[in-house]
Amino acid sequence: MNNKYSLLSFFNEIKNGNENLPGEIVIPRIQRAYAQGRKNEKFVREGILDDIFHSLLTGETLELNFIYGTLIDKKDHQVFEILDGQQRTTTLWLLQWYIACRENHLTEDLSKLLGVFRYETRHTSTDFCNGLSRYHYVHHEGETPSENIRKQLKWYFKSFDLDPTVDSMLVMLNAIDEKYNKAGKSDLYAQLENIQFYVLRLDKFKLTEELYIKMNARGLSLTPFENFKADLINYMKTSGRFDEITEYNGRSIPYYLKIASEIDGKWVDLFWDNNDYETIDSAEYIEDNEDYNVKYFRFFYRYFASTYILKYALDVKSDPMRQDKMYLFFHQVSESQKLNNYLRFDHYKTMLDAQPDHICNMEKILDTLYDHYEKDIKPLLTPVWNKNEEEKEDSWDFYSIMKPTGFNLQRRIIFAAICEFIEAYETFDLETFGKWMRVVWNVVSNTDIDSISALTVLERSLSGIIRGAAQSQKEFYHYLSEYSSKANDEDSNGERSGAIQEEIIKARYIISDDRWLPLFLEAEQHPFCKGMVRFFLKAEGDTPEIFAHRYATVKNMFDEKGVTAEYSEEGDYILLRSLISRITNWENFNNRYFTDKVEKKYNALKIMLTTPNNQPLRDFMCDVLDKPTKGEMLSEMYKAVNEPSHLNLDAYWDVDRKRLIHERLYQHPEYERWIQANGAWRVYWRYSNYYSVETGSSYNLILLDTNRNEFIKQLMLNDGFTLIDENIRGNHNQTQVEDFKKYGIFFGYRVPLLKEYRGWQVRVNFSYNNLCYISVIYDGDIQELNNVFGEANVREVENTNPKRYQISEAFNYEKANYDEIKEKIFSVLDKLPQSENVL
Repeated sequence: MNNKYSLLSFFNEIKNGNENLPGEIVIPRIQRAYAQGRKNEKFVREGILDDIFHSLLTGETLELNFIYGTLIDKKDHQVFEILDGQQRTTTLWLLQWYIACRENHLTEDLSKLLGVFRYETRHTSTDFCNGLSRYHYVHHEGETPSENIRKQLKWYFKSFDLDPTVDSMLVMLNAIDEKYNKAGKSDLYAQLENIQFYVLRLDKFKLTEELYIKMNARGLSLTPFENFKADLINYMKTSGRFDEITEYNGRSIPYYLKIASEIDGKWVDLFWDNNDYETIDSAEYIEDNEDYNVKYFRFFYRYFASTYILKYALDVKSDPMRQDKMYLFFHQVSESQKLNNYLRFDHYKTMLDAQPDHICNMEKILDTLYDHYEKDIKPLLTPVWNKNEEEKEDSWDFYSIMKPTGFNLQRRIIFAAICEFIEAYETFDLETFGKWMRVVWNVVSNTDIDSISALTVLERSLSGIIRGAAQSQKEFYHYLSEYSSKANDEDSNGERSGAIQEEIIKARYIISDDRWLPLFLEAEQHPFCKGMVRFFLKAEGDTPEIFAHRYATVKNMFDEKGVTAEYSEEGDYILLRSLISRITNWENFNNRYFTDKVEKKYNALKIMLTTPNNQPLRDFMCDVLDKPTKGEMLSEMYKAVNEPSHLNLDAYWDVDRKRLIHERLYQHPEYERWIQANGAWRVYWRYSNYYSVETGSSYNLILLDTNRNEFIKQLMLNDGFTLIDENIRGNHNQTQVEDFKKYGIFFGYRVPLLKEYRGWQVRVNFSYNNLCYISVIYDGDIQELNNVFGEANVREVENTNPKRYQISEAFNYEKANYDEIKEKIFSVLDKLPQSENVL
């Protein structure tokens, strides 16, 4: 039963049966309701009817792919149960009946032949099909088939309207009626033989009855996966490149038929969840509910997304990738598909035309998962730091790819790494896979994957490693210890190659001495390290004993939140400050985040410690950890924060300013107290100054590159100025006055001070752009101020109540010290006449 059939030839073969046993064609009870007539299936319905009527009107053959089922021998007859193809069979059955009625071909024999088709989903579906096959419909102008049936048939009861299959059949009959009338032909019946399909008996493949349930979750409309599956098999069948004969379950069949059978066969088990099946409503389409089809489809389009990144995307920078239609389709558009909205096969076809082997690779991946997932692969997919904490954020297994959300850039790389391993090696080696996943998790967890470009570079780097290892046939750690790649060494930002370089260094240690691997595994599972130990491992020269001593200290210095309290807030952030003091490259300092807490998005301290050109910082960390006592460690750190800046600024302008910023962040603990108390902060340039600013905030910041903080405090302490509390609040919901009292720091772009002087309310405003403005609160005759300060220097400050007037040109405080600022301010104030008119 592998030949092409028309509907009638298929029905005739089943009806006559073998050894003259009569036969039936049955839609079994576990099948979904007929869906192509549903209101939300208009797009699918119109598409298939357009194809059908084009065939009927032109005489061209229309192939509708495969119908799958099993032939069951009953006591006195045979039953062909349709497993897949129910929708097409039902549509063709309705079409055959309708055109036979319209063109007067519905004979008694044809009625009996159509009567072998039976629905078992509901008794009303069974009764309707049985009754319709015997009813000779007569068309009346202005009356739809559904109106005619409801009005003319005495056996049509209200209960039929509640059956979703019957309701869909009536909608489809109305659509067929509309198409037929528009065609304007009355001789289409003979052309029905041109609509053909293949029939595949799955009982010959010894597939179990459980497959019915797995392939036909009740009550859902046609899914994108069903459409994709049909397009994929049709592409394979018509391309001519997948016709080779292969052995499958004891039979010789074309390769494309083997893939079709595996998609609808054993691979279903990988994506099937009985809990999903139990929650599917049999009578109503519920978009939020997912059956195995949805999860199954995600594997395919996510596989193509990964493959496109690895093999086809030429320009991996983020902006060009955002304009790349193929990238957008697989990485974004496909992810947003609704369960009833198929986005066509064009982009898949483009990739398969270029490289047909993608189908063989997918087959290999799915076969490997089928054979090894539960027993071998799944236990190795959880990183060592999460072995007993499966609810943590890093918890992951392969079926995370089936979830609609959470498939972030990190998980895309993990998915790609699993697929690449399976593709690269001829056979699945469990030991090598375990080593590979350890390295992958270590790299992914310690890389700032924050862009399309970062995703692409890291995916390609990992692919290069595993494919090179497989090709070399060397033991994995031996190969990794020798690994060198320009793509790794020339990343523009540095961090992405740093994590891979750490794994190369560790591999060299591992192959040199068997004691290293258990030491690394222990350290990697620490909740702060999460795979990263490079900050206390030198590139060469360390011994297992030295590393074990350092790690004993690291365990007490760090926890899952970051630096422990005694080296953090209780110790004036001495560890972080001493590390900042050892930064030598401005690019590792500028626009960087400085916190000793583990942030949700990334671990900023670890980024500092692992940035490739921050070797002096790592050397310092190792030197501190090598001290025999805690007291000597602290002494080394305090010594560091009292030294001048080590920044190498030979190639930079404004050297003094940059050194001032650097020293301020490690020599003055009040700055670090304020910064750390308010979250992850970064150094950035705006309005002619450098600030430390909170992520996502435009005003919660402190000035770093002038002495503003220090001389304002002196003006308040020595000269009677007070800080004006204008209710300016930071994201931490403290005013400037509250912040100053708590930390001794002024935040915001401007800091306003107030002083009563000679009867005047004087305001001195230290603003952005390094400018200081002096004004007085005044509601009298402006001429009095003009006489003293000159008309050109006096101007009203807009939108102030009470009125305020600036009384001099603004002056620059960028490089000034306290004495210079005080002299400039009082040189203006001393011009004020004594006044009794204080506001």
